[in-house]
Amino acid sequence: MAQMSGTVVDMNPSLRPGVQVKEGEELLTLERMKLFCTVSAPCTGVVTAVMTGPGSRVSEGKILLEMEVQGRRSPGSPVIGFRRPLSPSSS
Repeated sequence: MAQMSGTVVDMNPSLRPGVQVKEGEELLTLERMKLFCTVSAPCTGVVTAVMTGPGSRVSEGKILLEMEVQGRRSPGSPVIGFRRPLSPSSS
């Protein structure tokens, strides 16, 4: 998931469906107003879908790719990047 809105300025050239990535491996870099943010794999898994590419503009929260972790395919989960904490329920 994109940590901020911006443009994909760099992407791991081997990043495509079927490729295994390791936790902490750098996957892509986002840029916004000369602020760069490297997006790393949050866990070890196999990439099942890539939804962005170099030069793509993305908004905060956009799912950038999907991974299969421990044999379970869960679209959009785990997400790549960080999620904002959920607001406490007002009920």
